[in-house]
Amino acid sequence: MHLQAGISTDGRRNLAWECQPSSACGCLNVSPKNKKRRNDLLLRLVGDSTELVGAAPTSRLQLSAENSTVALIGTIDACNNLGALRLAEEQFRNERKTIMPSTRVGDIEIAYDIEGDGEPVVMINGIGADRGAWWMQVPVLAEHFQVITFDNRDVGETGPGDNPRPYPMRQFADDIAGLLDVLNVDFAHIVGASMGGAIAQEFAINYLERTKSVTIVCSWAKTDPWMFELMSQWDGIFERQGSLAWNRTSWLWVFTHRWYQSPESLQALIEVATNAEHPQSQESNKRQSDAFKAHDALERLGTIAAPAHVIAGTEDIYTPPRYSMEIANAIPGAQLSVIEDVGHGMFWEATEEFNRLLLEFLQGVGQ
Repeated sequence: MHLQAGISTDGRRNLAWECQPSSACGCLNVSPKNKKRRNDLLLRLVGDSTELVGAAPTSRLQLSAENSTVALIGTIDACNNLGALRLAEEQFRNERKTIMPSTRVGDIEIAYDIEGDGEPVVMINGIGADRGAWWMQVPVLAEHFQVITFDNRDVGETGPGDNPRPYPMRQFADDIAGLLDVLNVDFAHIVGASMGGAIAQEFAINYLERTKSVTIVCSWAKTDPWMFELMSQWDGIFERQGSLAWNRTSWLWVFTHRWYQSPESLQALIEVATNAEHPQSQESNKRQSDAFKAHDALERLGTIAAPAHVIAGTEDIYTPPRYSMEIANAIPGAQLSVIEDVGHGMFWEATEEFNRLLLEFLQGVGQ
């Protein structure tokens, strides 16, 4: 099902949403028509009624369903700028329907989630990965921070946008800045893994005043000939064999041999990849890969002024620890943490230790 937001009148704003069934998607997506900067709100489905939660006074909304169409009508007082709607997961009409917000940023509609309260933390994922990959970190961080996860350009529910074209790594950082504008977030802790770490570098370099801190996980500062060749070979696998073969090849570089000792782990990932509602196309993967291969922030890392934390795994064969050491040495005052006996997928294989290191650093910033 797809969800669209309609906004009318000033003062006491009338809210109306219409949900139409869609065979292509089993979830509800929010696409607000009002593109101004707006307060963030939360609409939570509770049984047969809904509750709108936000900074402004709210009224309880009633839900009605007829002929596969759902109409939600309600009012809200004293809200000058109605926010991009954020809708929580709840049981709806005897089925679990996931309702995801999205907002227009330039030529793309960025899909995102927000969990928790406190200082904002932006989580950035790597090539081919959507925001769901942070599922083992979000609950822990959300106990202390407002956690913002999103799908990058050319992946997940965000997709390629209106004008698919080549772009540099900086474009991803600009997309994040645009998302923060919409969410009325002036600054944030930036956390990025793998290609997300490269994006985090670009954000911290180009948005100094908006970077509270930066955590760069299993990443690299400049693509060298070895990394370029590796990614070029992956490009060929995706083109010739498709996304599942690309995923299965990349997992061999992400997980250690220990992870493969459990056949259930691999089978579960294969099922997730095979049944993905928003699989990445070869064209989208290639655009991300081209930005990946062109990444070079090494000579600019010295301009980063925010507190920086670099995390590496001793057995990372995809972005070996030498890359993380190079990053840490280039950023003034950067902290380097190395997790033993784990590879590129440390936030899945060494979740407790990774979460501890991440949380301790974030909580220590500014103290």
